[in-house]
Amino acid sequence: MNLAMLSLPSLCFGFDCQSLEYYIAATFVFFAVSVSIAQLAFRAPYGKLSEKQEAKSSSWSVWGPPIPHVIAWTFMETPNLYVGAYHMYYGDKCSTHTHSGSWINRLLLCLFLLHYVNRSIVYPLRLKNPKPIPLVVSLMAFCFCLTNGWLQSLGVCSNATYTQHTPLMWARIFLGVCVFFLGLAINVQSDNHLISLREESDRKRAQQPKDKDTPPSKPNESRYVVPRGSWFDRLGVSCPNYFGETLEWTGFALATNTYAAWSFAVFTCCFLGGRAVQQHQWYRGHFKEAYPKDRNAFFPFI
Repeated sequence: MNLAMLSLPSLCFGFDCQSLEYYIAATFVFFAVSVSIAQLAFRAPYGKLSEKQEAKSSSWSVWGPPIPHVIAWTFMETPNLYVGAYHMYYGDKCSTHTHSGSWINRLLLCLFLLHYVNRSIVYPLRLKNPKPIPLVVSLMAFCFCLTNGWLQSLGVCSNATYTQHTPLMWARIFLGVCVFFLGLAINVQSDNHLISLREESDRKRAQQPKDKDTPPSKPNESRYVVPRGSWFDRLGVSCPNYFGETLEWTGFALATNTYAAWSFAVFTCCFLGGRAVQQHQWYRGHFKEAYPKDRNAFFPFI
């Protein structure tokens, strides 16, 4: 089957592409609010927040068997890459409804792909001894990323406003791209800092003298330390990596100005904001008085 035959109108199931984008984007916003409310009571059991779930076999089983982190993470994040790459290559060959032949559309779509090259390939391969991810979490994330990758690519490829070369359009795109790269820098540097802290903690644990009277530590016990320096102190937040990613998609939305991009920015803020609050509570509970009291969860200086 020729992949180019899967044109955007056919992928819109017979509906007008821009109308379909609008309705799905509105659904994303509703989903974002629902997720924020749900996070007040539930925690997705991966990363730091999986510790309590691991201790409860019944809760752990609800989320399915644990899958090795690299496999699960790559599986659930890569749909954004191959769906975006498909639109990049075939978009202008499929239909007159698409504008991905324009260099502006390709540039904006490249921003989306750049993030997910790092997120789905580079980032998981850099982690050492990461905790597994439950199967259900991985499947849910896969479905979301598949839908979102299609939606964002559709939004960029079907948006015709980039042909109106007005000063306002250029200013909006320039500002959006700058905000995107600022967020990307904060996100990547914060992730790098966390990875280096964990590696340093692992080295110190490995160098501790062995005592036959001391029971062996659990694989992930005491791996975490209070994150200091880098954007943690500059912004005064517990999760600058989450704030940076939210900033990325806000910049992407500003540059593309599509329903899809703005809805994804709202979803990212709601989901990662809720996740940041949960991790902030974990830090305070785990490190108690040793954790900086003036540090916020997600938004800096608030």
